Amino acid sequence: MLAAVARVRLTQLLGHVMSSLSAPVARRALSYLPRPFVRVIRGVLDSRRMTAVTTAVVGTLAIALLAGIAFGFARAQIMREEFAKLNVVAAEVLERSERSSAQVRAAIAELQAHDTAPCSPKSVALMAELNLKYGQLQGVGYVANNRLMCSSYGRHGDGVLLPAPTSQHTARGPLQLRKASLSLASSVGPQPVIMVTSAANGYTAIVSPTLAIDVDTKDPDVALGTVLYSSNEVRMSRGKFNPDWRGRLGDGQHAEFVKDDRIVSLWRSPRYDYFAFASIPADAANARIHQAGVLLMSCAACAMVVLLFLTGRSARKALPLSDAIREGLRRREFYLVYQPVVELNTGRWVGAEALLRWRRSTGEHVRPDIFIPVAEDCHLIEEITDQVFELAAADLAGFFEKYPDFHVAINLSASEMQSPDVVPRLKNFIARVTGARARNFAFEATERSLIKPDQARPILAEIRGMGSTVAIDDFGTGYSSLSYLQTLGTDYLKIDKSFVDAIDTASVKNHVVAHIIGLAKDLRLQLIAEGVETAEQARYLSDRGVEYAQGWHFARAMAIDELADSLNRQAA
Repeated sequence: MLAAVARVRLTQLLGHVMSSLSAPVARRALSYLPRPFVRVIRGVLDSRRMTAVTTAVVGTLAIALLAGIAFGFARAQIMREEFAKLNVVAAEVLERSERSSAQVRAAIAELQAHDTAPCSPKSVALMAELNLKYGQLQGVGYVANNRLMCSSYGRHGDGVLLPAPTSQHTARGPLQLRKASLSLASSVGPQPVIMVTSAANGYTAIVSPTLAIDVDTKDPDVALGTVLYSSNEVRMSRGKFNPDWRGRLGDGQHAEFVKDDRIVSLWRSPRYDYFAFASIPADAANARIHQAGVLLMSCAACAMVVLLFLTGRSARKALPLSDAIREGLRRREFYLVYQPVVELNTGRWVGAEALLRWRRSTGEHVRPDIFIPVAEDCHLIEEITDQVFELAAADLAGFFEKYPDFHVAINLSASEMQSPDVVPRLKNFIARVTGARARNFAFEATERSLIKPDQARPILAEIRGMGSTVAIDDFGTGYSSLSYLQTLGTDYLKIDKSFVDAIDTASVKNHVVAHIIGLAKDLRLQLIAEGVETAEQARYLSDRGVEYAQGWHFARAMAIDELADSLNRQAA
């Protein structure tokens, strides 16, 4: 699973790098190569092939770098997984040990609390009761003169001789630890046990040395156990413990590290004078790291081969933009964003212009002023408009039921303004938008597309007749004359951005803005200023009676969901 995640991330990063490699980037990459080498390349290859070669060089280096980063990530992730497994084991060992220690202290405390003579019948009965009460204990007893005199299993005559104790000082008084082999029941042979004796009164708790380390690890190579923190003496263990590990713990509560080709996890008890350890050989983790490295390097090598193939193919033949447009239509690479139209007097968003955007499968964005003229020349503009209608119908389904006074403007091309079937197409489009009416749409035609007013006039009249509004886009840049502008029948004039940019400057275009505003007032047309980017421009336009504006000063073009969210916030 780790290798698959790393492979996906490598592919995503590679796609980002490949999408950013363009001719300027490739030429910039050449500046880092030795000059003689660059002169040879420039002398042998034409511009397209040079770009492909440098793209291949930069891409190969990027792939190698990303593969190295991915390998480092994979290695770190594998080690985190190994430490996580060991931490669970060590924590369980510590939890079992602390639970056992707590029961040892509780049993000894209860024996001390009863005022009965050690090994009396009443005391032995209490020991048997405590043995049943505390399930972590093997037994409870009394030790005197290094002999077990009695226990929860009865009296032991002159006592069972025990090994010498190891003292352990605690906050509640000194305890004596013994490792012994006892036969506490007549039916059971000698068993290894650990005896914890109160040095003050001889009362003793007997525990199994394997109880705390009886953890199901599903890995026969795991070593685990508990060690006295103060003396570094192993209390109980399964597998080997390296005394040097204690130094890595220091005064902390937890440590994890790799030492002597073993992965180690240590957890110190906050209540008792010991810590738990768990360790496994590093061989399995190293094998996984090696496997991830081989997989990543194989993916990188394949990516380099694909990169070289694609750059070589692009060097041989660049896809014409007209074919790319057809491919983009087929691949559904076009999408819409919406530029709000603002009422200058109130700041209210009254509408939006639907703007077509093209993001190719390579990640490259192609500007509309580049692909729209090509689409018109290649007679693809109607297919593009059909896709605009399809995208808008999907985006705006149900939109106008919530915002009935809002409108969306859609651009029409010059060829469509001369087509007799454009109005039926518009009616069909409006009918497909759930909850929409004709008045919710405005249709924009550029001034250049109205060069034949006799053909445009009836089309504009039909559009207005069905209830939609009409705007002349980019006004001031085309060939309009006052004579036919009066008879076209439009609702809005849109002031081109180039004139808005000239506001408050000495440019001749600054005077054109005032002329357009005056003309619109004379013709009783409403104005929409495009490309408003400053508060000064907005104030200038508002002071002179311009009704509406759009531009980055108010909002950038946005997706339909973001537009709806903004309208909701305004309403709130």
